[in-house]
Amino acid sequence: MTEDCSKENDKVEDFIEVMRKYQEELIKNWTEAVKYTSPVSTVDSPEFANIMKKYWEKVNMEVAEAMPQIAKGDDGSLQKQKDLFVSAMHAYSDMLKEFLVSPAFLAYLKQSYKDNTDMKIRLDKVNEENLKLCGVITRKDLDDINFNLYNLNKKLDRLQDSISELKGGKR
Repeated sequence: MTEDCSKENDKVEDFIEVMRKYQEELIKNWTEAVKYTSPVSTVDSPEFANIMKKYWEKVNMEVAEAMPQIAKGDDGSLQKQKDLFVSAMHAYSDMLKEFLVSPAFLAYLKQSYKDNTDMKIRLDKVNEENLKLCGVITRKDLDDINFNLYNLNKKLDRLQDSISELKGGKR
């Protein structure tokens, strides 16, 4: 009885050790894959600065032109402030549109996508190994079974054809 308990405890300890190893692997992979970086900090900042400067110079010029009208404080002043706000929103939107299609930002997106894809592959591998440890059938196992069944059916068809030819007729 104690020998059975000892074997069970050894199995449990082995399982716990394997799970700990995979958890460490998962944490390591996660830490490597999830490194926060801002697009502005990783992208060529002078390019972003030039794009931003171009649009905000336009906004500043419009503000300078609108200040005499706004300073009057009449009904036209409120409308001019609204127009100025809308113009600033459009400038900001246009600036972002230009930045989001810039080669530097697209390079950042490409790298980010690659990092995320690599992370998913590593996580899938760790998950598959954990599922195997628990005795759960994985998608790869099912794919292998289906592939083997398909090949077996092809072999059976060829055997039936060969048998039919030996008997002297087609099936």
